[in-house]
Order: sequence, then C-alpha cells, then structure tokens
Amino acid sequence: MPLEEVPKTGDELVFNSSLFACDPILRAGHEPECIEYRDDLSNNISGPFLFWGPYVTLGPGTYLIWINGKLSGNLTLELACERGEMILKEYTISDLNSPICLVLTSIAKDLELRAIKSDMTQLFTLESVSIRCAYAPPAQTAS
Repeated sequence: MPLEEVPKTGDELVFNSSLFACDPILRAGHEPECIEYRDDLSNNISGPFLFWGPYVTLGPGTYLIWINGKLSGNLTLELACERGEMILKEYTISDLNSPICLVLTSIAKDLELRAIKSDMTQLFTLESVSIRCAYAPPAQTAS
C-alpha cells in the first residue's frame, strides 16, 4: 500500500528497521535491517532519540503497533505527527510481547515512532515495526 493511502480495517503496514533513521553507531557492525542499542553506547549517541520514523499517514481509527526485536530494561516511545511537531502519545514499555494501542480521531500526517535514549534501557534491538488497523470508520461520501 502506498504511504499516501490511509489504511482500512484489517490492513497491516510493516516497516523494516532500515526505514527508520538512527545514529550511525546503532547500525555499526550489523546488517542494515537491524538497529541495536546497548547501554555502553549511550554517551556516543548524539541527540535524544535511538531511532525515529517512518513518516506515514494514518486516518482516524484504532491501530495496534508491534515493536519487533529484543528489549532488556524499559524503553520510552513517543508517537508524533506533523514531522515531530505534535506528540500524540508517550509510552514506556518493558517487553515487546504486547502491542501499543493508538486511537486517532483525525488524520495523522507524517506519523513517526521515536525511541527516547534513557538509562532505563540496557539493550534494545529493532528489527521491524508493524502497524495493524484494528478499526477504521467507514469513509463518508458526499450527499
């Protein structure tokens, strides 16, 4: 599905970690499909985020977001739109077994997921992010 199209109920978008931006040190020595953070790298990472992206448009609806990878410790995530100008939600997670639920009442343009650098995260590996549209309201037609 092109990123300009708004997902419909049941649609799933999968974003490989190569579609996310990050500090180059988090890809060093790894395949490009993997972002890996260890707490001993913290001082070598410029900026507040471990990764950010993929800048997708989502319409009104309920979305389930799965972070696929490995996590030791806690990871704080932000969901932002309008190229990071508007923070929609912040989550702190301690495992990757459950999805994050996001409810949107209007279109979110340039939605990005950002992981915030923190002392609470010992190890984190990002392989991909899956966004499934659990519910999208029916499209309204002009009468």
